[in-house]
Amino acid sequence: MILPAGYETQALEGARQFVPPNAQKVSGLYGELVDFTYKNPLLLNDIELAMVFHHKFVWIHPFFDGNGRTVV
Repeated sequence: MILPAGYETQALEGARQFVPPNAQKVSGLYGELVDFTYKNPLLLNDIELAMVFHHKFVWIHPFFDGNGRTVV
């Protein structure tokens, strides 16, 4: 495989590995996310709220449950 100059194939020293939530917690985490979105306790504007929703949604989604949906 040919990689562009400077392309890192090793994890950076001190970098953290993402550990997704336990698959059994996903339903509750999505429920909390929906509640947060409807209540908007931080009074975020629509764009900010969409950004927070997307970040949390992606954080919840990639879980190790044996079905291959884990994003690395």
